[in-house]
Amino acid sequence: MNSNHVRQRALRLLLDHEHEPPSVIHNAIIDMRRNAERGDENVLYQLLDHYDPMVVAATLYTLCEVHDQRATLRSVLEGLVVNGDTREIEDLDKPIQCMAINLLALSGKRDGVAVAKIIQVAEDRHAADTARACAWERLAQLFGAEWPRDATEELMLRPESDASDRIRTCIRNKVDGPKAD
Repeated sequence: MNSNHVRQRALRLLLDHEHEPPSVIHNAIIDMRRNAERGDENVLYQLLDHYDPMVVAATLYTLCEVHDQRATLRSVLEGLVVNGDTREIEDLDKPIQCMAINLLALSGKRDGVAVAKIIQVAEDRHAADTARACAWERLAQLFGAEWPRDATEELMLRPESDASDRIRTCIRNKVDGPKAD
């Protein structure tokens, strides 16, 4: 299939998304991402209200990274980072919240508000383990802290372990920077 045919098919599916299963919608979003055109964001914005967390996460990514809507969606991203999304209550993977963390982290370590929001989730003992681990990993990447191969598993499965404490302490030290004597 040529890219125009794929794009037109994806566009039809997204315009009539109420009658399609989430996996079909998700694939259509990816097809639209690969064949993006100006104005697609108008179709995609309606999917932010979709009931499926993976559809919403894919939509957020596409709007921010393909259609340059990160500034427009900034307050939405900040809210999702800190509060998560009610559509994810039963979803342990927290795809919407983790996508928002990842997208906000792209603002860089000099964006103090973004970093503060990500730290807030990382340090929130009431936040979902998946979101906390995602936040710690993004902080490690932003500040050049070591991220051990088993860090995600350790933080999620054994958050109170000595190894988890060492991972968090290493990242906190990098975030805080060198101390003046």
